[in-house]
Amino acid sequence: MKQEADLHFLIQQLDGIRAFRRVDPGRLEQSFERLELFRLWGSIKNDVRRIAYFPETIPGLPKLIKITTTLRSLFPIALLSLALSVFIRLGILPMPTTSVYLIFLFVPLAIMAAFIGIDLTVRRRIAAEEEANPELHREEKQRIKAVIVELLNRLNIEVRLKKEDPNRYRMRLYFNDYPGIVVLSEKIDRVFGVFRRSYYRYVSIPSGRKSR
Repeated sequence: MKQEADLHFLIQQLDGIRAFRRVDPGRLEQSFERLELFRLWGSIKNDVRRIAYFPETIPGLPKLIKITTTLRSLFPIALLSLALSVFIRLGILPMPTTSVYLIFLFVPLAIMAAFIGIDLTVRRRIAAEEEANPELHREEKQRIKAVIVELLNRLNIEVRLKKEDPNRYRMRLYFNDYPGIVVLSEKIDRVFGVFRRSYYRYVSIPSGRKSR
């Protein structure tokens, strides 16, 4: 089961790398090592790092990325604060002073709004760079795609041999151009369920068959 879990993890993470999503290469390396796929990892390690750290080469983005990371780390506090404001409003907790109540209510909303705004700015800047340079990292992405197909083959073999339900390995992918998957649906993501993103996500499962 651990082997299938690592394969499932790597497929989704590498697919995200193809879409310029920020992924920690160190976590990928650990999964490749557990699977003893040292050659496969070695064939794309530098490609993954070049793409993963690409946003940091865009002027002005490193600072914005640090801000979004900080804001994301405040989410647990923001959600707790928002919950307290709801409990106070419902009378479950005693009403503090008006200023304290407003802090509980509006600070988490401000944190989330700031995160959404800055995160969208970062993603749009990255998308703009990619659109302006359509050949950007094309060869790296092709090599990463080839490794994803290999990992899907391995996952499909495990699913078939162990007669597992492919639905146990449902994936949300940015691309649907892999042999060895069955696309169940495609959706446009929303930030916090409200703001539409500009790309589709493909809900997929392994086909259970090795691709040719």
